[in-house]
Amino acid sequence: MTLAEFIYTVVLKPRPLKKAVNWLILSLVRKTVDIGPAIVHLNPRDPVVSGALSLRVFERRELAFFARSCKKGMTVIDVGANVGIYTASAMHLVGGSGVVVAFEPHPESRQYLLRTVDANTKSLAPGGAPRVHVSDTAAASSDGLARLFVNPDNKGDNRLYASELTPETGALQIRKRTIDASLQDLGISSADYLKLDIQGYEFDAVLGARRTIENSERMIILSEFWPEGLRRASGQHASAYLQFLTTLGFKIYELKSNQLRLLRGPSDFDLLISRLKGRKYTNIVCLKAISLENMN
Repeated sequence: MTLAEFIYTVVLKPRPLKKAVNWLILSLVRKTVDIGPAIVHLNPRDPVVSGALSLRVFERRELAFFARSCKKGMTVIDVGANVGIYTASAMHLVGGSGVVVAFEPHPESRQYLLRTVDANTKSLAPGGAPRVHVSDTAAASSDGLARLFVNPDNKGDNRLYASELTPETGALQIRKRTIDASLQDLGISSADYLKLDIQGYEFDAVLGARRTIENSERMIILSEFWPEGLRRASGQHASAYLQFLTTLGFKIYELKSNQLRLLRGPSDFDLLISRLKGRKYTNIVCLKAISLENMN
């Protein structure tokens, strides 16, 4: 958890104080921001993700790693695309020979995602824009209907399970689909990059992407790792997610201070999880048959 996130989620937890701060942040939200050459359309009703982007404090370490490791011609899967931060960056990084598939089941966020895709398609034309597909489904381990529990204060914290921040009231009915099935519909059998940020539902999404992952010899996964969220979403200990990734042939690293720290097995998994209590999280990078030198 960054200092900004700690202040927002802990120090400003009292409702009247948070309401006042939200009002102030929303007054600063811009219509668009640039991330390198990419254009991102912001949600003027979201003080957290769009607010952080306006203030230039959103996932700087993660975006820097993504910019280093996402290459021309890649097929990129963006799960939990929100307003299109990583989708937009990927469009410029993979170029006209690449493909980007973005999953965003929240209708309001998807409106801005589509605007983001349109703006970058126009800026890259002619010939420089990749194929982009936007899915209105939630990536999951099975196909069917689901409920999306909405956080009224944070458009980046919608979940597929109820919680104190995402109550039953206001839940939306959506569709869920496996990544494998979604990509098969598009004629895609493998991918180079899988970015996951879905509030603990990452394990379920990866379960639904097993065939794609097995077909992808050099895949990179950039995933949020929030042990408490994983436990709530899957009912399993967070180590089960890491262990499953290793069975798929990945070496797992923690992305920390712009460096990758190798997690060497169950003891390292347990140490990492013990450090991440409550709302604390980190990001992991999973590499399959690819060296760290190729990240630069």
